[in-house]
Amino acid sequence: MVTVATGDKTTMELTGSNVLRYEMSDGTSLIVRPSGTEPKVKVYILANGANKEDCDAKVAKYAAWAESLKG
Repeated sequence: MVTVATGDKTTMELTGSNVLRYEMSDGTSLIVRPSGTEPKVKVYILANGANKEDCDAKVAKYAAWAESLKG
């Protein structure tokens, strides 16, 4: 894993898997991987926040980003 802000490199816990994991500055993790059975890409959004509303807002923000990738 590479931290974009600092360039630091660490071993990702998903090493060996066909995934990309992004750690966002707001504490949200995005995991992107191809489907094993369908011709599509899956995006998992793992949000942390002070409360449910905070988490819901982060999920909505990144879900909108993922939807914008459909071309």
